[in-house]
Amino acid sequence: MQIKICGMREAGNLWAIADLSPDFLGFIFYKKSSRYVGDTLDPEQLRSLPQGICKVGVFVDEPLENVQIINCKYTLDYVQLHGHETPAYCEQAKARGLRIIKALLAFQHPQLLGFDLNSQLEAAPGLKDVATTRQLLARLHDEPAA
Repeated sequence: MQIKICGMREAGNLWAIADLSPDFLGFIFYKKSSRYVGDTLDPEQLRSLPQGICKVGVFVDEPLENVQIINCKYTLDYVQLHGHETPAYCEQAKARGLRIIKALLAFQHPQLLGFDLNSQLEAAPGLKDVATTRQLLARLHDEPAA
């Protein structure tokens, strides 16, 4: 079961959550979001995350050129699209070497790969409750919580 913790914004909180070893950490680059990281996120912080954690940039109807610039600046592993991006947009993004995740609504499927978690884990927008996150990850991985 793969787990993505999304909406990371605060440096100290980022490292506390990274210590829990989620599979993915998500960073929102949508200006209308209360979890928008904008230029406050230091690219070096993302580069120094542990190898096993994939970095995902979340975008909503962003021009492809901007997505590509941000992807390079932050060395993102994936680009997650949450807007009305067309199949042609996605194909152009793939042709530019971007690895795309297209957001889908929650559903049950026999081949479910994982969960994308965000506000359910927050003490405040962009600030994850570490204890709650630890407990949920343990439950999802069927491990005892520390």
